[in-house]
Amino acid sequence: MKDCQMVKFRLMNIDKLKIDRSVINDLINEDGDTSIIRSIMASAKELDLELMVDGVENDTQKIKLEELGFTHFQGYFVSHPILGSKYLSSLS
Repeated sequence: MKDCQMVKFRLMNIDKLKIDRSVINDLINEDGDTSIIRSIMASAKELDLELMVDGVENDTQKIKLEELGFTHFQGYFVSHPILGSKYLSSLS
């Protein structure tokens, strides 16, 4: 059954997985329980998916996530939302 589910997942042509901010909030607010996050990380690695964390809003969260091995972050700590045109001009 597991192999069948993995094949279906791979057929979706997914190469990235984003962890929702609600999971991150639980990491900080629930005594640092990392079991769910570690399970997600293991699944992403098994499926060869790039992992992104959403909702990183402070240094404490970023440090804990870096300690777990994350390298890609999204949230107010990284940047507030900006217009697409402003983002594109910042790349020049």
